[in-house]
Amino acid sequence: TNSTSTMFASSTAVKRLVAQQISTKNGAALTGLVTKRFKSSGAGVRHITKISDLSRPEIASILSLAMEMRADPSNYHDALQHKTLLMLFEKPSLRTRVSLEAGMTSLGGHGIAYMTGDSPIGKKETYEDTGAVLSRMSDAVTARVKSRDQIAGLAANSTIPIINALDDFAHPMQMLADMQVMMEYLGVAPEETLDGLQDITFAFVGDLNNNVTYDLMRTGCIMGMNV
Repeated sequence: TNSTSTMFASSTAVKRLVAQQISTKNGAALTGLVTKRFKSSGAGVRHITKISDLSRPEIASILSLAMEMRADPSNYHDALQHKTLLMLFEKPSLRTRVSLEAGMTSLGGHGIAYMTGDSPIGKKETYEDTGAVLSRMSDAVTARVKSRDQIAGLAANSTIPIINALDDFAHPMQMLADMQVMMEYLGVAPEETLDGLQDITFAFVGDLNNNVTYDLMRTGCIMGMNV
């Protein structure tokens, strides 16, 4: 569930919740992880549409928290208690859906998988309207869709975090999970994540005209890698 821990660490509201849990258990300070506002309709809410929506220090803080969560999962068993994640799927998924649902359960919350194929989204209801409606019924939304315009539509009227779980332009959740795997393989400690990938050489082999490649290039620039 690496993608789940990194994904939730990227949400302002969830970071605050997790920070409260940590502060009462091991005194770790997570204040100041998120200070920059992103385009949104809700005061202070963050939407993660691509990896470059996060700064290098923010990514480092997210990965540090994710490593701590992976090392001591029992410390976070109620970090998302009574919280609901709505997972929109226009494209089929195995790992994303299962990891998100399992992760929500492990953190004390609840995940709802909503398949758009037989829904009114994009037909009777716009994505903008859907973002507003979901804001009243859930605490965060992940969306695995075909177009960046759909992500933008959800975020336009949403007062809760909209997190891109894949579109035609980016895949930020996978970027965070990939970086965590790289750092763990390289033996980077949680307190060393800021420069954990600095100056390493990274090569991607395969189809270069896709969402993953675009975000990998952004990731390399942000983290100081030679791509």
